[in-house]
Amino acid sequence: MSRPCDAGHMPGPDERLNHALVNDIPGFDHCWRHRCGFARRRRLGAGRRKRVLSAGTRAINAGAIGERRRRDPLSPSSHEEEVTQLADETWRLSSTALLLFGFFLVALWELYWPRRRLDHPITNRWIGNLALYFINAAVLAWLFAAPAAAAERIYAGLNLGVLRWPRLPGLMGFALVFLLVDCLRYWLHRLFHVAPVLWRLHSLHHADSDLDVSTSFRHHPVEFGVGSMLFSGILFLSGCPPVIAADYLLAASILTCLQHGNIGLPPLCERLLQTIFITPDMHRIHHSLVADEANSNYGFMFSFWDRIFGSRRAIPPAAHKAMEFGIVECENPSFARMLLLPLTVSPLVGHAIYSKSALRKSSIR
Repeated sequence: MSRPCDAGHMPGPDERLNHALVNDIPGFDHCWRHRCGFARRRRLGAGRRKRVLSAGTRAINAGAIGERRRRDPLSPSSHEEEVTQLADETWRLSSTALLLFGFFLVALWELYWPRRRLDHPITNRWIGNLALYFINAAVLAWLFAAPAAAAERIYAGLNLGVLRWPRLPGLMGFALVFLLVDCLRYWLHRLFHVAPVLWRLHSLHHADSDLDVSTSFRHHPVEFGVGSMLFSGILFLSGCPPVIAADYLLAASILTCLQHGNIGLPPLCERLLQTIFITPDMHRIHHSLVADEANSNYGFMFSFWDRIFGSRRAIPPAAHKAMEFGIVECENPSFARMLLLPLTVSPLVGHAIYSKSALRKSSIR
């Protein structure tokens, strides 16, 4: 009787019987052993190939990961990048929707319950002011497509360091950022009224002959770009948390629509809110044609900065109906002249040239 075909394989009863019956057939024993050995070799070969392929795949993946880490050891995974991009896009869309909602809400308010009668038609003014909004939105998207990365590259190239922002829990951190960022905007706004070159850029915002919600969008693109770079640069150098700063800017933008609106609050509500916030009546004085009134009330969100730094100004409530706005040199300019206004307006015209009627009304107040 021949040997088993494989020491590692134990034939069953049927295999042994068939082997015994056909053992004397010439060539069959060799064929049977060859067939069993081939099947086992095939099983072993398949397992060996699977192990080799698995090891090779792991080596390739490990090499790719190592290569990515060598190129940029601080880069997040692709999943984290997708989550971050999705969160940024969601915040951008939601903030734009909230801003437009606040704008149209104030527009409806001043349409049905205006604070004062407008002196000029709104069609040309609104077309020019809204056109400036879309231009500035394009400037913002171009300058700050990736603001954090761009600012980091710029200031790293200038060898400028970043201060360490204090870590405070919860609402304390939000309150500190809101207070300090609003104080920064107060002084930047005041600088745009004092520096002759910056006033040329800012004069377009004060050249509106009437004041309503569309005036909140009336900023020259160059002023918008310069102001945004100054503001974001200071925030970056201070190490201010960008998420909280973005929340402040959204809240301040919605409040700006309210402040420029041709609306009025109940007298008691107006007095109470003015102790903390900039109200529509308080900011309306800042757009007056009178020098002392135009150079006051610089605050954006909180009103106590004007009281602390001596720029607070108030007038009787009845005087709001007789206020004049704009710049004497440039009343209701066309859109082309609006863009060229920084080149044509006199330096600090808002501080030196006023109409006689405005000065007379100022003395009456």
